[in-house]
Amino acid sequence: MNLIRKSLFFAAATAFGMSGAFAVNWVYDNSLPGASTDLKWSATIGTADTPGYWKNSETGEYMQGSFSPTDSFSAGDDTYTQYVRIYLDSDVSIGSLYISGNGWDNQPRFFGEEYKYGITINGDLERSSSTFAGYLNRMKFVNITGNVTVMGSNFQIEAGTLNIGGKVTGNEGTSIYLSLGSGTPTKSFDEGLATPDAVISGVVDGAKLYQKANGRDTYLQLAGVSGSGGINREANPYGNTDNYTSYYILANTQDCTASGYIIESNNKSWKQDSGKASLVMNGTATQSFTGSQLMFQGGVTVINGTLKLNFAQDSGLYEHNYTYTDDKNRTKVTYFESKADGAARTTFSHGDLDLRGGTFGADDSSGYGSFRLTNIKYSGGTVKLRLDGADSHDSIDLTTYYAKLENIVESSVESSNWETYAGGSIQFAEGANTMVFDFGENLDWLIDAEGDGVKVIAWDEGKQGSLTSDNFSANNFSDDDGNLYEALFAVNGDGLYVKYVAVPEPATYAAMLGLLALSVAYWRRTRK
Repeated sequence: MNLIRKSLFFAAATAFGMSGAFAVNWVYDNSLPGASTDLKWSATIGTADTPGYWKNSETGEYMQGSFSPTDSFSAGDDTYTQYVRIYLDSDVSIGSLYISGNGWDNQPRFFGEEYKYGITINGDLERSSSTFAGYLNRMKFVNITGNVTVMGSNFQIEAGTLNIGGKVTGNEGTSIYLSLGSGTPTKSFDEGLATPDAVISGVVDGAKLYQKANGRDTYLQLAGVSGSGGINREANPYGNTDNYTSYYILANTQDCTASGYIIESNNKSWKQDSGKASLVMNGTATQSFTGSQLMFQGGVTVINGTLKLNFAQDSGLYEHNYTYTDDKNRTKVTYFESKADGAARTTFSHGDLDLRGGTFGADDSSGYGSFRLTNIKYSGGTVKLRLDGADSHDSIDLTTYYAKLENIVESSVESSNWETYAGGSIQFAEGANTMVFDFGENLDWLIDAEGDGVKVIAWDEGKQGSLTSDNFSANNFSDDDGNLYEALFAVNGDGLYVKYVAVPEPATYAAMLGLLALSVAYWRRTRK
């Protein structure tokens, strides 16, 4: 059977649902004249009379004008010295795609003709570990039904919409850049939640997943992050502002733990108005981020499921460059608890916590700390903090903090000034008036603690507003003797405190009710 007849048979097999049986592996031949130049997709596959650039890996025959949507394609050559750029001039559907190449000059790049066309991969996308980079750029859509495996360094997908049916796997050095939403209308938060710009149906394992600035808020839904994986927003460090938010919607159906960082920067250089990353927990399982560098400021929304973060953030890692030209001329920004005590560093605020349901709290395996937010907007759900000891407990910080901006010239400080970031408060949604906490079970040390107990939420003096202790509740616990204890909250000018007190026995309740009844009866008699 010659190649043309074989291709026609593949097309017929596809039409009758038999496509998987006769798939061909097509390899792009970089050695052919013109193979390294910019080519249209239709030119690479050839015609019925003229061979294209794709070679059958088994027979050595070149493609002549047609292929099956179950055929696999391999592009790139570790020994080649020029890149391959292929422009789609129609929508393309293939079986799988393998990309190789070991340097900037020989990486394959696929383009979608300014978002006019897209690609469907009815299988897996794989990038070899030796490849420096690789691109699926300016695509109207990218649909991948299988898994994405990207080993090595950078990879980029630039598309109006992206759908990946399987998982995304990389190694610790892998960065996958996603530029989403091009050519599509701006979305509100609710619209982005309902119809994200990208959906990854599997877990992102090991890779760092970036959303790049793209002129509007973007929404990426994924099934969780694990291993050394991280989620990031790339900001432009060279003075350009792109003040939009990249939302990561965590739709976990299985528990995942990731040790990678979360950061909104490009080489630790960005402005506060260069865009933000935001976490949205809306799954049925638990997502934990254990990294000590969770440098995002777009806020946290918890709708369903459990989101756990490392509260023991390393404040030394939160220093960054506000503007950047080179190492000798920049504005370095460091955050402090106060101007008076410039030695007490802090992290910057991660934004507002919008707690609608589910659970938000500290990761169980990480160190203890105070996680800085601006406001807590509460309409439901649980805040989980570990109160394991006087020197081993978690808390939330809503207080004002300060940034010191130092102009660095020739490695010396030329001048500096301060910026103030005002603290926030707790705000209840209409119909919600009791915030629920889970403090765990290691609470013996808080039984009848001195004063009001331990501070679990800090705010600036006077920010408590009209809050009372009745606005808060927490789990009860029993000691080794079976005695039951309940949380006793205190709302003070500087924050929310809690300690535990014994729950009265039922007989005590009965006696108290009896005494109350006698008091009421006596009051009525005296009135008469």
